[in-house]
Amino acid sequence: MNIVIFANIIHTNTLTGGDKIFVECAKRWLSRHSVTIVTNQIGHEYCRKNGIPSDNLVVWNASWSDAFGVYVAMTVKAVVCLFRSIFFEKKGVDVVFASSLFLPDLIPAVMLKIRNPAANLVTAAYLFTTKRWGGDYSGGRIKGLLFYINEIIFFFFSKKYQGAVLTASEFDRQRLVQLEKADKERILAVRGGVDNAFFAAVPPQLMQYDAVFVGRFHPQKCLFELIEIWSKIIERDPKLTLVLVGGGQLDDELRQLVKDKNLQKNVLFVGVQDGVSKVKILKSSKIFISASKYDSGNIALDEALACGVPGVVYDLPRLNYPSG
Repeated sequence: MNIVIFANIIHTNTLTGGDKIFVECAKRWLSRHSVTIVTNQIGHEYCRKNGIPSDNLVVWNASWSDAFGVYVAMTVKAVVCLFRSIFFEKKGVDVVFASSLFLPDLIPAVMLKIRNPAANLVTAAYLFTTKRWGGDYSGGRIKGLLFYINEIIFFFFSKKYQGAVLTASEFDRQRLVQLEKADKERILAVRGGVDNAFFAAVPPQLMQYDAVFVGRFHPQKCLFELIEIWSKIIERDPKLTLVLVGGGQLDDELRQLVKDKNLQKNVLFVGVQDGVSKVKILKSSKIFISASKYDSGNIALDEALACGVPGVVYDLPRLNYPSG
């Protein structure tokens, strides 16, 4: 098969579970199929680090916009991808995969689908709002409204072209069936993104951290609450350390909070990590913790479990595995 993947929302110093899922899927598809990944400069670096050959990558220059923040960057990338997709010619495509439901991925995917009517459109929807006008979105009302509009556009094109949808849990699959009123056979729950053999190949590490968090520094992850919880824990044992692996829009605020609470020795920032360096940190931690009250799948938790590290998280329905 001839598969084209659009992964244009990858942001500087921010990796999502969706990014991990698409790159792990692409690595496996490459063994049997022709795969082209259209992404930005940061996405190109990410794919290369994960073993995707350069010959399979097409770069649309838009990562420069990351310096202006996530939402400005998302708008710029959508415009860039709209114009680039007008001139993107590829025939004989069997599958068009938008690695997210956001416009920088959705727009070029739809335009390529129009040029290849026989192709199957597949969209990944790991995060979505279930309330009108995006009222349940953690980023605030305005951002929630923008997200809601994006979601409407996604639903429209998915229905129009009878596209398949990938989501991260059976719970979300049922919600999407209700929201979209679509054939449930077109919506698939995947627990992708974890290569157990890769994690097993990294040897055990000396214990350095009492707890680890891995993920985006985003309001959805409730990191301010996590630090508050940790500050209560170290009242009992001041020697405990929490390592935060990741980055994002809340980076400066979180560092300031840690400084204000005088927790610099108890909360450590190590930036965005991936590959072997991330696995070593996980394997040198006693537990994985997260205070997120909304998760569609939590790939980071799956990675910690693959390392043999137990997880402490809220009991969220989306994190239930099919076997319980």
